[in-house]
Order: sequence, then structure tokens, then C-alpha cells
Amino acid sequence: MRGDKPQASQIIYAMTSMEATSSSNLIIGCCVIASVSLCVLYDSRATHSFVLESWIQELGLLIRELQYDLHVSTLTSRLVKMFVVCARCSIFVEERKCNVNLICLPLQGLDVILGMDW
Repeated sequence: MRGDKPQASQIIYAMTSMEATSSSNLIIGCCVIASVSLCVLYDSRATHSFVLESWIQELGLLIRELQYDLHVSTLTSRLVKMFVVCARCSIFVEERKCNVNLICLPLQGLDVILGMDW
């Protein structure tokens, strides 16, 4: 039952790719998932990695339920409870393959946020 699961909190910074490009301390680039090039924000402050939830079905990514509910706070002050992850999703960054746990999140202007967990 979902109400009995442990709770975890994480703050991420939801921004558009244009805002991230103009910031001197964030890196925007590309990664490839399921042969599709996606816009990625590399965020060394984030403890988790995220994928735009609308890509899940289009890329054919397998999802599973998290063992905990993750409460994510965005700049819009909206608290979102996330509970779905694409576990060990294969992504390619600069032609190097990495397996990343991507938590599904309604992002704006970005496809992927890669935190420090990959």
C-alpha cells in the first residue's frame, strides 16, 4: 500500500533550457536514450536524475514503482510526489554508455536532468 512507504524529499530547480544556458554554473548538453537525442541538464547539486514523463511511452522505457515516495519541490513552489522510476536506463553521453535510474517528472524545457547518481 502506497501510504505505508517511506517518504523522501529532494529539491530540484525547474527551469527552461534557455535559462540554464545563460547560467554560468550549469551545463546543458545532449544525451541519447533509445536512439533519440535529448536535451540534458547536468546538475551536480541534484542527488537524483530525472526524465520528462512524456518521453517514457515514446521511448518505450520500462518503469517500476519506487520503494519510497519522493517529494520534489520545484521553483514554482509546487510539491510533486514522484513514485515511478526507469531503473537502470541505458543512456549515452559523449558515446559512453551509463545506466541511470531516471525518476519520471513533469519537467519544463528539458528532457533529462542528470544528478550525481550516475
